[in-house]
Amino acid sequence: MVERHGASLRVGAALWLAGRLPGLGRRRLRVLVEGLRGRWDAFLDGNIDPAPWVGRELAERLRAELRPEAIAAAARKLKTAGIVVLTPEADAFPPALREIPDPPAVLYARGHLSLLRRPAIAVVGTRAPSPYGIRAARALAEGLSAAGWCVVSGLAAGIDAAAHAAALEGPGGTIAVLGGGLFYPYPPSNAALFRAIAERGLVLSEYPPDARPHRAYFPERNRLLSGLARGVVVVEGHGRSGALITAAWALEQGRDVFAVPGPIFSPKSDGPNRLIQEGAKLVLGVDDILAEYRPVVADPVLWLGEAKEDREGPPAGAPRLPAPEMEDPAAGPGASGRGGAPPAADPHIASQGRPAASAEDPALRKDDRAPPSEERHAPPEEGREAPALEQRLLTALAAAPALPMDALVAAAGAPAADVLAALTRLELRGWVRRLPGGRYTLPIDKRRMPRP
Repeated sequence: MVERHGASLRVGAALWLAGRLPGLGRRRLRVLVEGLRGRWDAFLDGNIDPAPWVGRELAERLRAELRPEAIAAAARKLKTAGIVVLTPEADAFPPALREIPDPPAVLYARGHLSLLRRPAIAVVGTRAPSPYGIRAARALAEGLSAAGWCVVSGLAAGIDAAAHAAALEGPGGTIAVLGGGLFYPYPPSNAALFRAIAERGLVLSEYPPDARPHRAYFPERNRLLSGLARGVVVVEGHGRSGALITAAWALEQGRDVFAVPGPIFSPKSDGPNRLIQEGAKLVLGVDDILAEYRPVVADPVLWLGEAKEDREGPPAGAPRLPAPEMEDPAAGPGASGRGGAPPAADPHIASQGRPAASAEDPALRKDDRAPPSEERHAPPEEGREAPALEQRLLTALAAAPALPMDALVAAAGAPAADVLAALTRLELRGWVRRLPGGRYTLPIDKRRMPRP
């Protein structure tokens, strides 16, 4: 049985235990969740065989894992931590995430679920920003929240932390999407900010609560950042920044991409400057973002389905960004939640009380200043000549009418995140067209032209 706003504690605990079972990855878990839709209690009572969805071997291991005493213990931990488990059939599950190509099978949430009903913009960028980048992130997040928009980011040090902290000041609020379980906020230096967001905003993860942050989780997490939002704003990030992966996911999902310009001599501004060069909307202030959408009024849900051509202009008087500073020291900000009134009583609230944060993990503490890098998964910087990866993709597309993503990954011999980012750059420059169903092709006028 699934309750209106989230799974029951029993079902939520079972999903947690199932999600950490070796061999039951997130895609198989999604198949299982869809197959048992509305019938989890019957399954846990032993009345449904899960083998049709996960195979006989995994089905037997799953039954062994889901012992009643193990489920009861996990349910107590969820209740103590104030964590609600959302499956796609729950009313509180964000509709936008049901529609992305690789939707999460489950979400673990702590905080105010009502924020999932608000229109949102993701603000992302480097973990080692310049003072200009910090000021820009704060100005944009503060202006978006003041206009009623929820600011989504990844709780990383730097731009993410600045955007979260500023958005907490306004009525729009903020959502943090983690690259690990909710018991292990990362980096540990943002533990205070994590607690502030859990109390006055919302923290989310698709990973079981006891899953430690892992380098591979962050690029996967980025698809949820863009999926929750109407658009993604890249503030700062060099040519290999993980923020560009989020921008690539945004284009794959049909979201808008915005970028804040910066000094041409600053490597931190290379990512957004190149996005602008390739078609992203240049942002000089929050008005440049709000102009793309109808204004948020008393009920912010009203505008979630509006087409861009039907949108009205933004409210006037929102803050503008500071002028770029030519000196560019790599100094990240401290991150902590600031004061401000919490949201009014909310029937959708996921966390009652103030659960204590988990103890810092020594293995995480030593990496605090050099966290697991999304940037290793990002594409190489683009020079005057097209990178070799782009050339391989163009060669593969020239030999076939259209190719799906998995075929392009195989042809390129590169990680999927790298291929997606390269395809995004080619699409922005007009060298690749994305077709329905996740296939890609070359435009007719490019099939016999010299490559870029």
